[in-house]
Amino acid sequence: MFMLLSYKEIENSREIILLIEGEFWKKVRKSLFIRKIKDLQKLLTINELEEAFFELEKKAAYRVAVDLLSRATQLEGALKRKLKERFLSEEAADYAIDRLRSMGYLNEHEDVDRAIRSYFNRGYGPRGIFAKLRLKTSLSDQELQGKITESITEEEQLEKISEFLEKNKSPRFLASRGFPYHLINQSCHNPT
Repeated sequence: MFMLLSYKEIENSREIILLIEGEFWKKVRKSLFIRKIKDLQKLLTINELEEAFFELEKKAAYRVAVDLLSRATQLEGALKRKLKERFLSEEAADYAIDRLRSMGYLNEHEDVDRAIRSYFNRGYGPRGIFAKLRLKTSLSDQELQGKITESITEEEQLEKISEFLEKNKSPRFLASRGFPYHLINQSCHNPT
């Protein structure tokens, strides 16, 4: 009997290549799919194979997402990127994220607020926080900038800048951390 699906292991790699009728079909993470290949090999049509594979891929994306969330809080953008790095499709990643969101395990707005506070407490200014979070969140640049502006007042920034200046940190250091130049100048010329 001719098998529609076969696979080829890549030497010294975590991936395998799935072949349909001997031709390249997909590259997948070995640990996520190797046990299910025998079930997929029993399917006779490409449509059955694609449907069954997508169902497996959605389950795998959900398992990986839960595993990543169990280790640390993840923003949606970073979680999606990590799922795609494991050769999971965008549709499967979206499915996992939607499912986790509906179950209450992901709340992008609350997580972004916490991340903004965390970065500010570690000494980053608004531009620095924006740079750190831009690729990790699914929020638009304007939404993220608005959240940062809402979360951190000028007074708080001036206090943080003054703390750094008391520790003999240079204005250049403060600028590299993303604090606005006008606040750095204001603090340097009018120390509190």
